[in-house]
Formats: sequence, C-alpha cells, structure tokens
Amino acid sequence: MDQDAAWKRLFGQPVVVRHLLRGFAGKVVGLLDLDTLQQLPASWVAADGEQRRGDMAWRASYADGSGRSLVLLIEFQSTVDHGMSIRVMRYEAMAFGGLRHAKQLDQDHELRLLSVVIYSGEGRWTAPGGAARVVVDSTGEVGPPRPGRYLLLDTHSRAQDDAARNNIVAAALWLSGASSPADAATRLRELVHGWSASRNVEAAEAVLEWLGILWPRLFPDADPTTLAAWRRDLLNEEEGMSTLAERVREWEADLLHQGIEQGMERGIEDQRAMLRGQAERKFGPVTARELARRLANVTDAERLAVVGGWIIDCDTGAALLEQVDTEVGNGPADPA
Repeated sequence: MDQDAAWKRLFGQPVVVRHLLRGFAGKVVGLLDLDTLQQLPASWVAADGEQRRGDMAWRASYADGSGRSLVLLIEFQSTVDHGMSIRVMRYEAMAFGGLRHAKQLDQDHELRLLSVVIYSGEGRWTAPGGAARVVVDSTGEVGPPRPGRYLLLDTHSRAQDDAARNNIVAAALWLSGASSPADAATRLRELVHGWSASRNVEAAEAVLEWLGILWPRLFPDADPTTLAAWRRDLLNEEEGMSTLAERVREWEADLLHQGIEQGMERGIEDQRAMLRGQAERKFGPVTARELARRLANVTDAERLAVVGGWIIDCDTGAALLEQVDTEVGNGPADPA
C-alpha cells in the first residue's frame, strides 16, 4: 500500500474525521452535529461527461436544524501541485453538480463545501491557495475566504502542535514528520497517555494501523515487529491501554539510550545536541534552550546520559530543568 493509500485508509474512519474538525476547523466544529457524519462516494461526473474520482468525501449536518450540511472534500498529496487551486475549484463544481443531480443538496438548494489538502511529501508545500484556518461568517456559512482556497495541513508545519495533544490527526501529521523512531516514540507515549484517560481504543488503533503501513517508509531501519507488539497489547489484554503506554515508554527509553551511546562515541558536543533535540521535541524550544545553557559546561558523558532518562520521565519542562539544577549540580550557564 502506497503513502496516499495509507492516508485514505486512516481518514476513512469517522473518528479521524471528527478529530480533523475538532483540531483544525476552528468554529466549524461548533456548528455541526458530528454524530451525523457520513462518508460519500467521492466520484463526480461533470456536465461534459468527465469523471473525477476524489480521494475522500464526508458530510455532516448542521446542529441547528436548519437543513444545512457541510461536505468535506479531502485530498492527499505526496507531491506539490501548483495547480491545486484550479483543481479545488473544479472538484467543488463537480461535487455540487453531482449532488444536485442526485437531489442531495441542502434544503435551500445550496451546498456548503470545504476542501482540505493533506500534504506529506518531501519539503514544505509551496503551491498557492493553502489556508491555515477556516472562515465562519455571522450566518454560519463556512469556507476559506475566496474561491480556490483550501485548508492546508502540511506535515512539515509545526502549526499542528497547537491542536489537542491527543488529537489523532495532529498525531499523524507530527509522526509523519518525525526525524527518528525515538521522536515518534516520545509523541506516541504522550498520545497513549491521553487516550488511556478516555479509554479511546478506537483512536489508538487507528493511528497504530496507519503507522504500520507507513513505518517502513518513515524508518526503514527500525524493528518492524514493534508496532505489531503494541497493537497486540492494545487489542488482546484487559489492561491494554496501560500496557501499551508502558511498552511505548520502554521502547522510547531504549531508543534514547541507543542515541546517547552513539552520541558518546561521536563526542560530548553531539551528545548535548541530541539531548537538546529530544527536549525540544517533548517540551518545546524554550525548555530546550534553557537545558542547553545548563549543560554547556558539563563534560562528563555519564552525567549527560542521566539527563536523557529525565527527559523521558519528566512530565513538564519545568520539572526537567529543576531536576537538572538539583542533580547535575552545574547550574544555569551564564548567557553569552
């Protein structure tokens, strides 16, 4: 199964589309009754007979009983398409025509359409037309600000960090851009803890299945049996979520330890740089910068290795920095 097909399979599940709307569609989610979500056949026929097979289409009714609905047209891109704005306008016109022919327009004989482009290719998306947010006017009409615009979700953008930490779509975007298995494990552990609190097995299973398809492309040298073991923990044990969380934590620790050992072989500077990178992935750039200041004068590889374990165990950046100040004993380095 190729990359685009893996994304299509993930977004073929209602729970994932709900997370898309909740995490990235702003005020739109407050207008809709998400229990009415239904997948539509994404095949449209134009007036001239041209047929277009879209990637994914979903529809949800407005919650106000107005008879309005919103149709999501989701496209998955692994390459940059500089003609996407034109494609979006054509797809929306074909969708409108197809649903009108099927007598499936809203009660006012209109159709609310929102196009979403999910990009997971090499490098950032550079085509025009991508919008970072969805506009909702005072009457509840939804859409980007002008024709040819679309909501863009780029796996290379950090905008998804603003979404809820247990959001499936935010997780998929982040994981698709993870630089190493250790980075992926850190993010997965945070997600699983969030899912454990809500017992959201459906969410965990959706992402694990998606990762299972893309894992060889993301991390070709990683152990292919890891995700299979995680999925068994999730599905087959009574306390599957807690077991899964612990398994991910252990794997994260092993990967970070391997990285620390490799850093020791390369030198102290490389080891410090790796620790800063791990701290930034988990706690953000401010904590990473402060950690780098505190470790600037530490030249003992074993002391640095201990810090790697704290990055895993600490729940907040403040807790990490406090432990470094207390245990390493080096104190914050003076600013340059």
